[in-house]
Amino acid sequence: MDQYPAVAFIVRHAKVLAVVISLVPPIGVALLLHAAGFHWGWSALAFALLPLTYLIARSYVEMVTIIADMLLPK
Repeated sequence: MDQYPAVAFIVRHAKVLAVVISLVPPIGVALLLHAAGFHWGWSALAFALLPLTYLIARSYVEMVTIIADMLLPK
């Protein structure tokens, strides 16, 4: 996997990477809503997206891991 450093990084740090990736959109939306002067409830509602974004990020990381295990030489 020396030829594919990005894939190796994703496979090595899969769990932490999924958590970090899933935090970025809800926090960004919450900060934008707060900065725009919306009620704090809308910012709190943005954090309700966390389970969905975690599922999407985790599935992406798992797909990369599966592809790396099946297709790349060890």
